[in-house]
Amino acid sequence: MYTKSARLVYSTSSQENTVMIDYDQTLKLFLTGEEKVPFSAEKIMRMLNYRAGTQRVQPTVVLAGRVPQPVHSFRPGGGRGLLSKTHRMFPADARARAARLALLAMHLARQERYSEALARFDQAILLDPLCAALHDARGVLLSLLRREQEALASFASAIALARGEQEQALIYFHRGLLYGRRREYDQALLDMKRAERLDPATQTYQEAVEQIRREKDRVGAQPAP
Repeated sequence: MYTKSARLVYSTSSQENTVMIDYDQTLKLFLTGEEKVPFSAEKIMRMLNYRAGTQRVQPTVVLAGRVPQPVHSFRPGGGRGLLSKTHRMFPADARARAARLALLAMHLARQERYSEALARFDQAILLDPLCAALHDARGVLLSLLRREQEALASFASAIALARGEQEQALIYFHRGLLYGRRREYDQALLDMKRAERLDPATQTYQEAVEQIRREKDRVGAQPAP
């Protein structure tokens, strides 16, 4: 039986009288559109319109593959740092194509066509390699495909590229779910506590910390085989 709570999904067992996080189902929430994911059409439009001046981008136009100019940045932000300067190497039209590929990838993921979705995210990353959200979503897909070392590498890239505390928190949350599924509870708790510290307003992270602690204690209390 599944019970949804914010971004967490629980698996319950009436026979064992236990409640556990269902790590795979929770990761799937990120890809199925049942929570607010960074690749919803509305969010992409806001990202594409950021600092775009008076000319606005309409969802129907973008989904048809015609992106009006000017579009200055796929990701909000700016400044004079090395990252913002490097980002100019990747034209706005390439980042817009990456956004469309991300939408297609999410559509495929909702159908559980994870390998096909992963291929689209790989293409999107080639077009916009500095987008943390793309690397994060790739990590989630790799986690569901049980390609765990590759998933950890993608999450590490996403964390390095993330430019906001809420974005970092979400990536740590996803990586913590992978560690939790592996029963590497110390690493899972470390990431969930980081998420909680970065985004204390999101109660899900505190809830995840408390639940993973219970799971760790329950596993530790079990007699050795």
